[in-house]
Amino acid sequence: VGAKSKKDEHIYEYGMQRFMDEARVLAQFKNRNIVRVSRFMEKNGTAYIVMDYEEGVPLSRYLMRCKRLSEVEVKNVFRPILRGLAHIHEKDYLHRDIKPANIYLRQKGTPVLLDFGAARQALNHHGRSITNLGTHGYAPIEQFTTQERQGSWSDIYGVGATIYHSITGSSPITALDRVAALQAGRSDPMMPASAVGKKNYSKELLQSVDWMLGVRANDRPQSVNEVISSFTLTSNEHNTILTETDVDWDGELIAQAERHLAKYLGPLATTLVKQGMSKSASVDELYQLLAQQIDIPTEREQFFRSVQASTSLSGKVARKQQQRAQHI
Repeated sequence: VGAKSKKDEHIYEYGMQRFMDEARVLAQFKNRNIVRVSRFMEKNGTAYIVMDYEEGVPLSRYLMRCKRLSEVEVKNVFRPILRGLAHIHEKDYLHRDIKPANIYLRQKGTPVLLDFGAARQALNHHGRSITNLGTHGYAPIEQFTTQERQGSWSDIYGVGATIYHSITGSSPITALDRVAALQAGRSDPMMPASAVGKKNYSKELLQSVDWMLGVRANDRPQSVNEVISSFTLTSNEHNTILTETDVDWDGELIAQAERHLAKYLGPLATTLVKQGMSKSASVDELYQLLAQQIDIPTEREQFFRSVQASTSLSGKVARKQQQRAQHI
């Protein structure tokens, strides 16, 4: 990694130093719900952060299978995440990119928050825009403008948006479209959680989510402590939503399955793979289900051989990487 040109060197250097600043701050966090930084270093003209390896599955991938979380699961995931955020905010630090892909569900434990974006944020404020400030649907309006101050309420919006996805099955409407509609005198285009989930979730939980998703910063909770009581667990509710049989869908294997299936079914492949993931308990079962979508027997067999070969190759690579890591 390096500067693209001579004129970008000062921006690159500034960004790298902020990256190291981020690592130093993260290394101070000793909270089980925040990914732990074990080392950071500058080498080869760039910088590195070494983080703990966690066994589990991203919430985004889990939602591809189950579509929605129950109320108990929502509490099991988001109360620990809110506690971790409170720890971050106490040190005047923000995450800025909370979304399903950045919450990791440990196989035998609590969820953990990944991928802090402070260095990317710093680049945007230092010079020309390098990256987007957050993820559409999950980032509040103040992350798309320099006119409004960001704070703990900004991360709270991201948590609310992620919960909204977890109870509705889809990401919220981007804050930019919500603000545009309100400024034009139209109603908010995003249906409230209290309306979407009223049959399946408690009133208290849904009202908290709607509060967290206030369009204007002043309309949201200003601190995690104002909302965390809505996620209180009872004594018989577990601290993890995963079981031994839950599938950790390997992103590369899923992408390979889509590519191979597209040779026979074209653009339908992506939809069929997602549908298959929600019905399958293993990668092999998914492949068998996808093969059934191909009418011609010879093509069906060819598809199955192709994806099985991809799985075998990926397994060999993973084993070699694991052996190398153990050796190191």
